[in-house]
Amino acid sequence: MHIPNVSPEIIQEISVAMKRPEGTVFFRYHFDGLFDPALGCGILLEILSGAIFFRLERDQKLNLHFIHSAPGTGTRVASVDLNPLKGSTAINIVLVWSSEETRLHVADSSDPKRKVVGDGILSDKQFRIGTDGKVYQIGDTNVKVMDTSIYKGTKPILQSTAIEAWNNTIEAIKILMTGKSSEGYIFEVICTNLIIVMLVTGFETHCKRRFLELDDEGIGADFDVLVTSFLSKPERDRGEQTAIIEEATTENKTPLLKLVEQGRIDFQNYDRCKTAFNKGYGIKFGEDLGVSNSILEDLQRIISFRHRIVHINPMLGMLNQGKVPPEEPIFPKRDYAEKALNVFDNFIQALHKSTLKLRPVE
Repeated sequence: MHIPNVSPEIIQEISVAMKRPEGTVFFRYHFDGLFDPALGCGILLEILSGAIFFRLERDQKLNLHFIHSAPGTGTRVASVDLNPLKGSTAINIVLVWSSEETRLHVADSSDPKRKVVGDGILSDKQFRIGTDGKVYQIGDTNVKVMDTSIYKGTKPILQSTAIEAWNNTIEAIKILMTGKSSEGYIFEVICTNLIIVMLVTGFETHCKRRFLELDDEGIGADFDVLVTSFLSKPERDRGEQTAIIEEATTENKTPLLKLVEQGRIDFQNYDRCKTAFNKGYGIKFGEDLGVSNSILEDLQRIISFRHRIVHINPMLGMLNQGKVPPEEPIFPKRDYAEKALNVFDNFIQALHKSTLKLRPVE
């Protein structure tokens, strides 16, 4: 992290205070070479706060850029031209960020009427914070990167965000749907069944990653309520909650991450996933997402189909065979694959949007 002329202790306090999904920061800045293009590019400040990244940088054309990045929103950049403020001995800077917008306000400290304002746009350069505490740039101008994973040995340092992983799943399915084979109808059956497996896996991955991302974005989960919901009474009575907290502290992890790592929450199980988001963050799938009951019912039905495909036969020719009471047969055809894709995408997009509305409990 970089904040000039500020002690490490104060920097840490600022970092903790800025770990939130929305906020406003105001400060006065003075540097003799601020308006000197010969100094080239430079970073005025850089702050890492959980999974949130802030940077204020100046380029050689005297443009000031405020970069804000979080897993849920991606990286945005708000820019202003400092040339109209030449002659200022100091400037007032206001950084504004939320899930809806990113803004940069800069004004002459001596004459606030002399000001420039920039609204944020999605950046070609994506910035992410790895589990090693380092900042990674992904992509650049005219350089698009679909998926990024960085490992140190067998441990992941950086992976796609929850929404990136989901969008990659959708893209992979659409590519799969373009495939053709001389095998006829059985190829359509296998593709549809594979798509169902991919959708359910994508559902699990998104929900698990987003559940943890929220904690890193400053929305603390209710750990005590989660413990009550996912640990049995005998486990709680023998001090499992304390053991999880102590182990997390030893490994420099959050208790929430440790709870998930231990497999206490099965995010592929709809009911347990629903309970996790409800008890942890107060999100109720049936009330807060704005999706119809039919979508939620279809989602659960398709998740159950995934189990039959994986554990019975990937060439399963009737998805709801053996259902009691008997239902109208559901065959794994292309139109059902398209329906399943729409059901899952509607749900995931609604869930992600709902998480962006969460705010910390003050």
